[in-house]
Amino acid sequence: MKRVFNFLLMITVLYSTSLAYSKDEGHSTLGEVAEWSIITSAFAGGFIMDHTPIWTSKPLIGGTTNSPYHENTIPSSWLYAGVGVFSTGIALLPNNSGWINRTSYINTKGIIKAVSFTYFVTAITKNIVGRKRPSYDNFPVDDEIDSKKSFFSGHSAISFSIATYSSLYVFEHIGNINDPLNLASKILFTTGMASIASYVAYSRVEDNMHFVSDVLVGGMVGTAMSSIVYAYQNKWLDKRHNPIQHVNVTFCNGIGSLSISAVF
Repeated sequence: MKRVFNFLLMITVLYSTSLAYSKDEGHSTLGEVAEWSIITSAFAGGFIMDHTPIWTSKPLIGGTTNSPYHENTIPSSWLYAGVGVFSTGIALLPNNSGWINRTSYINTKGIIKAVSFTYFVTAITKNIVGRKRPSYDNFPVDDEIDSKKSFFSGHSAISFSIATYSSLYVFEHIGNINDPLNLASKILFTTGMASIASYVAYSRVEDNMHFVSDVLVGGMVGTAMSSIVYAYQNKWLDKRHNPIQHVNVTFCNGIGSLSISAVF
C-alpha cells in the first residue's frame, strides 16, 4: 500500500501543478483533468488486477514449475522509487529550454503515463494468460495469486519503460547532440539505463520468478509503450498545441500590395 500512497501523492502534486500550467499555456483545464484521470485510472486498474486471481481456469502458456523459490532480488518498490527519481529529475533539472518549463511538465507527465499504461497492460495480460511461475510448486501458500502470474514480467516491462523514456528524453532535451562530449554522455546514459533494465530482467529469471520468454516480452512491451507515449508527448502533442506558426498572404494588383500576417 505504501507504493500506492506515494504514487497518488506524486499524482496529486503534479495534477495541481497541471491546473496552473494549463492556464498559463492556454491549455484546456478540462483536458488536463481528463488526462490525469486516465493516468490515475490506469495505475489503479493495474494495481487492482495485480491483486486479484487470474481469469482463466487453465493457463494459456505452460512451462516447468518445480524450480526452487527465491525472494526477489529487485523488490517492486525499487522500480516505483525509480519512477519517482526520474520523474522528479525531469521535472526539476534544467533542459535545453531552461528550468521547470513546458518540456519539463509534459515529460514528467509522460514518464508517469508510460509506466502507468505499462503496468495496466501487464496486469491485464497476466490475468488473461495465467501462466504459472517456474517456482510455482514451491511458492508460499499465502501468495497463491501471484504464483500464477508469470507472463509477462512486470519488473522487466516497467524497468525497460523507465529506461526507454528517460533515454529518449535525455537524447532530445539535454545538451547538444552535435557536441561529441554531449553525444558520448548521452550514449553512456542510455547504455547504463539499458544495462540496469537488463539486469532487472536477468534477476527475474535467476530468482525463478519468470521464464526467459516472460522477460523478453516484458522488455519489448515496456520499450514499445514508452516509445509511443514519448512520441505522443513530444511530437504529436507539440503539433496539436501549436500547429501553425505564421501565415503570410500578399495581394498584388499591379499598383500596390497588401500583406496580411497571422500567428496561430
